[in-house]
Amino acid sequence: MIEKKNKLHPKEAFKIAPFRKHIRKTRPHIHHGYLEIVYLYQGQGSHTIDDHRYEINTPSIFIVKNGQVHHWDLRSEPDGFVILIQKDFFPNCSDQELELLKVKLTQYEHIEITFQNSLTNLLGVLNEEYPTLNLTFFHSLLKTIFSKILEFATEPLRVKKHQTDYNTFFQQVEQYATKERKVSFYAANLNTTPQNLNSICKKCVGMAASEIISDVIIKEAKRQIKYTSLSISEVAYNMHFKDPSHFVKYFKRVTKQTPNDYRKQI
Repeated sequence: MIEKKNKLHPKEAFKIAPFRKHIRKTRPHIHHGYLEIVYLYQGQGSHTIDDHRYEINTPSIFIVKNGQVHHWDLRSEPDGFVILIQKDFFPNCSDQELELLKVKLTQYEHIEITFQNSLTNLLGVLNEEYPTLNLTFFHSLLKTIFSKILEFATEPLRVKKHQTDYNTFFQQVEQYATKERKVSFYAANLNTTPQNLNSICKKCVGMAASEIISDVIIKEAKRQIKYTSLSISEVAYNMHFKDPSHFVKYFKRVTKQTPNDYRKQI
């Protein structure tokens, strides 16, 4: 099975720390329950998140979402900061602007920074002052940091409104997608119709609800195929498909290749 790591205590909503300088290579591992934002302003090598290997050009931001598999292969001493945020931090946060910034930020896995001083200083303040900051100042500083990071994001973002409903939907998909693949299930949980849920998803991320569900399912299937020694049949039953042939057909319909073909190309 994929190695699981938990660097955030269940009672901790948030944590910031300097990137550990002794880190060079790590085994593929998964973090459950929290979002990880890594800012590196020094270091060379690569960072792999699921299927994508990123060559590190510092300064850079990496966003590892709940459930993603990642690992480092660094060739020189790193320097930077790591932010960990519990998955229920944002649903319990009353600051809607901070919630929206998080939704925008988690559309990315990697953002290259063209200059570093202001972001390094902001993260330095957060690292030194947290947790003595009062809640209002903490939220304001976190919003400033997220906004500063997003200034360097090059792709257009389409999240304008409905961010709360979309964020709730996506969190539920991450939690239930291996068992529930019908849009109607998630629409009912949000007290809306499948048609309205599709409209919300398209306005926020330009994808239909069914496409988002399929994307989460396939990413999890690929992690299990790539990072474990489970047979395709075992992966199928892990993903709650009624039989392996159904899983193979589903996987091929979405990816245009069979699970075995995907495993062979790794």
